[in-house]
Amino acid sequence: MKKPLSLILLSSAILLPTHAAEASTTNQVKTHTYTWNVSDQQVYTYYFGNYQYQKPQQRPVAKPTPPAQQPTQPNQPVEKPQTDKPAQQTANVSATEQAVLDLTNAERTKAGLKPLQIDAALQKSAKQKSADMAANNYFSHTSPTYGSPFDQMKQNGVTYSSAAENIAMGQRSAQDVVTAWMNSAGHRQNILTPGFTHIGIGYDANGHYWTQQFIQK
Repeated sequence: MKKPLSLILLSSAILLPTHAAEASTTNQVKTHTYTWNVSDQQVYTYYFGNYQYQKPQQRPVAKPTPPAQQPTQPNQPVEKPQTDKPAQQTANVSATEQAVLDLTNAERTKAGLKPLQIDAALQKSAKQKSADMAANNYFSHTSPTYGSPFDQMKQNGVTYSSAAENIAMGQRSAQDVVTAWMNSAGHRQNILTPGFTHIGIGYDANGHYWTQQFIQK
């Protein structure tokens, strides 16, 4: 039996840390890049099992019975209770992160792809990841604080049909890190995946930790 497309799925093309690419910047800084992605090709049962999203069914609404007739009275003004609208989350993007976005979208444009848009919740998640790597002195897709990239996205309220993450360490500029990613097949694939629509970008100057998180909504 075919599993529903609404399953959260993971590609078989995961690059584990043993496939890390190493390069050097012009300042001879040792750099590392990793890629991790999830797509709609293969179920990753370890993290998600048979998780399935079902659209909630709308319950039938019963019509109220007509009120008993009462003597008419002048209409009184009715004060409607004020409802607080949820505040929209705004994306916090630094100048360096914006430069990464611009360079990333330039590569997509050259490939004939649509540019990625910043998603506020995903931006928060990517910034958390870079800050967490810097604070806890590690370099891995699996965070001791947040778990896998997909666990972290879920904790930040990010929903998606497919997702991916690129990370890097040591590059001193947006140009350096995007060049390093584009020179690595796995990272380049994430940047140039046609289906991705949104991105979050995190940069922490303490150790120069970089994160790109991609989703398709």
